[in-house]
Amino acid sequence: MGRWVVPLLFTATAVSATSNMIFKKIDVQMGAVGSDDDVRIKICDLSKCCTTKELSNTFGSEWKAKKLETWDGSDLGNCSSILFDDKLSSIEVTILKALSKKDALEVTSMVLSGQIGSDKKKVQMFECGSYKFSNKDAQKSNFCLKKTTTATTKRPAVTTKRPVAKASSATSNMIFKKIDVQMGAVGSDDDIRIRICDLSKCCTTKKLSHLIGSEWKAKKLETWDGSDLGNCSSILFNDKLSSIEVSILKALSKKDALEVTSMVLSAQVGSDKKKVQKFKCGSYRFSAKDEQKSNFCLNEKSSPKATTTKKPTVTTKRPVAKASSGLPNLLIKKINVQVGAVGTDDDVTMKICDLKRCCTTSKLSHTLSSEWVKNKLESWDGRKLGNCSDILFTSGASSIEVSVIKTNKKKKPLEITSIVLEASPTSDKKKTEKFKCGTYKFGASDTQKSNFCLNKNAAKTGTQSRTTPAEYKVNNVVVQMGDDGTNDDVSLEICNAKSALKCCDTGKLSGLLSNDWSKNDKETWKNKDLGLCKTTTFDACKGFDVAVKKKSGKDSLKVSTITLEVADKNDAKKSQKFVCSSYNVGASDTIKRNSCTLDSSSTLSCPKTSSLTTRRPSATTKRTVPPPKPSSGPVTGKPPLFSDSENIILKGFEVQVGGGTNDGTKDTVTAKICSADKKTCCETPQLSKRSGNNWVRNGNVTLPGTSLGLCKDKVFKTKARTTISNLLETNLVLTLNRIGKDGMRLESFYLDAETAVGSQKRRFKCGKIAVELSNKGTKECYAQFPKKSVQTPRKPATTTRPPFRSGSG
Repeated sequence: MGRWVVPLLFTATAVSATSNMIFKKIDVQMGAVGSDDDVRIKICDLSKCCTTKELSNTFGSEWKAKKLETWDGSDLGNCSSILFDDKLSSIEVTILKALSKKDALEVTSMVLSGQIGSDKKKVQMFECGSYKFSNKDAQKSNFCLKKTTTATTKRPAVTTKRPVAKASSATSNMIFKKIDVQMGAVGSDDDIRIRICDLSKCCTTKKLSHLIGSEWKAKKLETWDGSDLGNCSSILFNDKLSSIEVSILKALSKKDALEVTSMVLSAQVGSDKKKVQKFKCGSYRFSAKDEQKSNFCLNEKSSPKATTTKKPTVTTKRPVAKASSGLPNLLIKKINVQVGAVGTDDDVTMKICDLKRCCTTSKLSHTLSSEWVKNKLESWDGRKLGNCSDILFTSGASSIEVSVIKTNKKKKPLEITSIVLEASPTSDKKKTEKFKCGTYKFGASDTQKSNFCLNKNAAKTGTQSRTTPAEYKVNNVVVQMGDDGTNDDVSLEICNAKSALKCCDTGKLSGLLSNDWSKNDKETWKNKDLGLCKTTTFDACKGFDVAVKKKSGKDSLKVSTITLEVADKNDAKKSQKFVCSSYNVGASDTIKRNSCTLDSSSTLSCPKTSSLTTRRPSATTKRTVPPPKPSSGPVTGKPPLFSDSENIILKGFEVQVGGGTNDGTKDTVTAKICSADKKTCCETPQLSKRSGNNWVRNGNVTLPGTSLGLCKDKVFKTKARTTISNLLETNLVLTLNRIGKDGMRLESFYLDAETAVGSQKRRFKCGKIAVELSNKGTKECYAQFPKKSVQTPRKPATTTRPPFRSGSG
């Protein structure tokens, strides 16, 4: 029989205080599909785990369709002796199934019964929803809720004695009612579910499909509600949440790619149907092999409220300073496009971005007439704007980036003479800000062109010292290999420094006749070889990040330097060089990202970073004492550092071993954890638990800080970059060392940590890791989290200028 493992992750904080509950019985109601694979059930909270034995019957068959299975006594393994917290409101139950028979499986429901203390009559039950496995699935999870019947009869007096303890749960009164998904340019026929999580619980929708029509089609707006939401329509969340994590789970039966432009989740607070909170998510992009993508989705009400009430009086004291740092309150209302001498029959959409967010229009077409006809003036508004009619940009911005995206079905060229975007602040709908873009010229094979579009209002008032970015495109990429080459396919991702909004991918870089990516070799890739990067322009004053990307395989790779040779878009003679150093890519690694520095042979003239230098002409005669800060220049010697940095403390590991025949190991395993810059590292002793088997096939290993040796409570300094969904992302580097002859494949590896200030949880996801022939595997692990709400300093009240005037008079 295969193995089913059910981990139960609890939400308690003071675990040891009430750890007096032991699981006694597990009842499983099978669905319409049974399985001959082996099954185990694993139960975990945040500090401990237990695992059942292989759940099988000696004389009869088990896990048969429609059968009610009951497991107790010795079947429960060490779960009948490990104590859990009796005050948990929910537990997470994950079923891990071996793939020896490769059967599908359906479980309708599951109930876990736990005994509290020595009184056999004190029983708590946790009810789980359904589990549906395809023949390729090895793991499924659910959060199981405690039945409230026992709690209401046994603790009537506690509500008056401990009102403070209940205060945190009193606001868990928000239920998700609707999910709106705006599809992008790529649809999928794979089965799809959505999982919603906060820090203590998760819920999962049913398979999101229609009975009659197709779903998850390109460019389609999908809406899911009612019974489609599964247990997400019954699990209560906290209505004070500023963000939630939303994952799209995609089966690989069809192995389709998928693109989701945006997602909005609507939740009802309490019993009042008019009290609705909305959480907005960014984009999700799946390759054909991706099974899951996650985003943190921000509460559209929580972030603006925190700041709008704090600056009512400052507007009269510092009106100029607010012009650049205003709140996102600008809505795109209309897009006017003047088509040039060449029209197209290809489908066209637009993407609009500032430094923090992006939106995408729907396909810009007419129902009854032709569009994108040569010399025609097109106007797009209303529903054609897609999520661009919902996403807020910053009012008063000097420029935004507008990309025109064209399909290649008809392979027609296109020429656009000009684009004008009209936008209005939400606070004053009569006011209009216009952004004017230049020309766009597409060849027959081009799919995207971008321009920075200037705010005509900002240009008139002169509020910005820099009106146009330093637009450069990549002419050549020179790669100097180290002493380790690879035969794996390799590509590069080129981005402006610390940003995921301005990026491009070169695609596979390989020559027809040469043996590229060989050790100690020097490769030069010209503009024509760079895929989407050959037409992408960058603001060179913001610096560059370059990531080396390859498929997980058996080859490692070392790159000494990558040199970007970039040229001014408008003057090819103005060229610069940026150098990125030291890439060490492990065999199982898929991406390594480094920042680049301006080469000593290059000189780049950039405007001062302070946007206030030209905004206080009247103050120059009154504030002569503090000299102006010199321009740091974002690319002289080192790229600009992102301001969001923090120290994090390592607390433990959580590991899921793969389910394949050779995935487990009996070898000695140790780990090395390093900061992203490799300046801070620690090494663990042998990673093992005192009892139970370690690193077994399908096993789940939870290692607390006490087992990490020198890595226990190790402090790492991290620096965050902004993701495309406007979250912060920070990294640690994990290296696993194995001593012995076994291979080892891990399905997942997580580093659990918390911030040194405020004890905020940080969970670093390392993904799949293979430690095979080289006895070593290295992986870059990442954690994503919302940006901190920045409170403006209260300095306007201290500007006492009359004493200065009286002193000089």
